[in-house]
Amino acid sequence: MKTEYEDEFMAAVWRERHYQGQKWGERELSHNIVEWVAILSMKVGDLSRVALGTKPETERDAIKAQLAQIAAVAMAAYISHSIVSEAA
Repeated sequence: MKTEYEDEFMAAVWRERHYQGQKWGERELSHNIVEWVAILSMKVGDLSRVALGTKPETERDAIKAQLAQIAAVAMAAYISHSIVSEAA
């Protein structure tokens, strides 16, 4: 069953993905899978700090923003890994 939150989440992920693409450009997609895992781990660590309250922004919006960042990075990793796999 689809909810309004799924659309909200996907919109947030696409916004973040666009932001990351603008910020990092094509070099973003040149990471290898080990680098992507490290980047994703760092983003999950950021979420953990927010959720555990070691940062002042422990509100829902901050947690939702961190989750969208993780999903957008995972999307970039998936695309990058797909490009590398096709080139091999």
